[in-house]
Amino acid sequence: TRRIHRDVYDLSGTPKQLFVKALRGDAQKQLCVEALPKAWQKHELKVAPRSPVRTPHSRSLWEAFADVEEFRAARGMRYSVASVLACCTCAVLAGAKNIGEMEEIIAGLEQRQLRALRCWRHPRTGRYQSPSETTLRRVLSGIDAAQFDTVVAIWVQQHEDIAALALDGKAMRGCLDEEGRPLFLVSAVAHGTGAFQGQVAVDCKSNEIPAARELLRNMAPLDGVMVTMDAAHTQIETAQTVVMDTGADYLVPVKGNQPHLQKKTQQLLPIGQFSPLDHRRM
Repeated sequence: TRRIHRDVYDLSGTPKQLFVKALRGDAQKQLCVEALPKAWQKHELKVAPRSPVRTPHSRSLWEAFADVEEFRAARGMRYSVASVLACCTCAVLAGAKNIGEMEEIIAGLEQRQLRALRCWRHPRTGRYQSPSETTLRRVLSGIDAAQFDTVVAIWVQQHEDIAALALDGKAMRGCLDEEGRPLFLVSAVAHGTGAFQGQVAVDCKSNEIPAARELLRNMAPLDGVMVTMDAAHTQIETAQTVVMDTGADYLVPVKGNQPHLQKKTQQLLPIGQFSPLDHRRM
């Protein structure tokens, strides 16, 4: 084998011999443990997760972005917008949290995956090349974020049977809005797989509650899907949005932010009615 990128290898057809010398008597035992000693952990390389998108689906992912308008000059351009966005989607679905992680995950894709994603092919080596971090950054900064989210959500829904969704708000580390404040998003992901379903930015003059309603309306219809949210979304209008606007069902906790509802719930379901063992059985 030969190394083509960090911990990614392919077959070279030329066998080689490797000689390893242990520097301490218990080296083999230490290297076989579940977690390396703390003194060694700082030298351990972080292995990028693999993309969950299969090669046949990669082709349809490129097709999903084929209608996104190209905004860059044609001169010197190696990667189409559709190709870059499809690659970014594979990285996001693999768990990438920023552009640096995207670049690392995309660089670990196999040749057949890069070919299916219509990546640039080097004329001299004949190998497909992954886009650089600079290319990813340039494309992502020039497209409509809402359009990107919509395309990804529709594509995921077409390729995965979603039974339940989780809505949650989170602040994006290292990302600031136009006024220099941390960017806050409300996202929807599938239970179990964590597949991305959509997200909206929270208005700096508002909070995540109306943003969650906007996201739900954008995702409609959701017939037969269970939507789970935290206690902040235990609101009448939010419940109406889930049921009436999307056709889904909801499961939300009842806490102190809704004192009357909490009191009524405690009357109908007294505390202690279910033991911890009962909860595990449910």
